[in-house]
Amino acid sequence: MALLNQPTQQAPQPQESAPTQEGQQPSQQSQQQVYTKLVTMMLEYLYSEQGVDMVMQGAQMPGKPFQNVGIMVARLLQRLFITAKTQNKQIPPKIMYQAGMELTQAIIDMVLESGRIQQQEAQKVAEDGFLFAVTTLGKETSTDIFTAAEREEFRKMIQAAKAMKERGQQPAQPQEAMA
Repeated sequence: MALLNQPTQQAPQPQESAPTQEGQQPSQQSQQQVYTKLVTMMLEYLYSEQGVDMVMQGAQMPGKPFQNVGIMVARLLQRLFITAKTQNKQIPPKIMYQAGMELTQAIIDMVLESGRIQQQEAQKVAEDGFLFAVTTLGKETSTDIFTAAEREEFRKMIQAAKAMKERGQQPAQPQEAMA
């Protein structure tokens, strides 16, 4: 956990959006545009030298692989959400949750390449890591950052994902969930 709290590591920063052709402001962008922009920023950071180093170090932390993945995902999402809030930007929990799925899969792919987990366990580590991440995110993020309504929305999404997992179903993939 200390690894992810180092000041030299920075999560991606939400960037200012220029008004669109019709003069729409960022708050009027479609959810798909916000989602795409958010995932692009997160993946650019993740595949940067700094992001790769963070994942490789995180994969070597003691503990279960799903916990290590979950901690990395939670910290990155938390930093992104905090940065957005400090810039008076809003990232709906649904989009943050879905982007977290993408981030989890990207980290799993990197951890697979490192040899820390095997292909046959990757799906379970991804599912458990993602649930661990969103649960950690909800528990450890200040009420100054997540409003009561945002916490409730996260709680409902977590419950739905856990219920699906218990029934042996896979949670909806990010693009499916956006529909």
